[in-house]
Formats: sequence, structure tokens, C-alpha cells
Amino acid sequence: MDLISSFNKGTSGGEAWSSLGNTILAEAMVCVVGFLSYVFVEGGIFWTLAAATSVGSIVVAPFAAMTVKKVNPQKLKIAIATQP
Repeated sequence: MDLISSFNKGTSGGEAWSSLGNTILAEAMVCVVGFLSYVFVEGGIFWTLAAATSVGSIVVAPFAAMTVKKVNPQKLKIAIATQP
């Protein structure tokens, strides 16, 4: 879903910010479904890994926002459209 969303927005001439927002929304939905599936199937959470991942995400988020703000919108569309 993420790949299709980002490719569609990146190549159809959509705005870079809209493209980025759609990609993030698709990733969030996939993460929530994956998390809930894991909890219900496996029945447990490895809290040390969850804490490390959360802290890493919080630390990196401001740098990602600064990077996106400084990148040329045309290059951003190409990068989003061609992500694996």
C-alpha cells in the first residue's frame, strides 16, 4: 500500500508535501495492523526493543523534518516515487 501510494503521488504531479503525508499515513496504517497482528498471534511484546525503537524514532523525527524542509520539492517527489 505504501509503495503504491508514494509512486502514484510522486509520478502524478501531486504536491511533494501531499505525497509525503500520504506515504506516512500508509506506513502508519501498516505498522498498526502489523503490531496488532503480532500482539494477538504471539501474545507478547519485547519491551526493551519497543522502548529502543520509540526513543530512536523520537530522536530522529526533528532531523527528518529539517531534511524534508531543505530538499528541493522536485527531488523529493522523485525520491518518494522511487523508494523500494
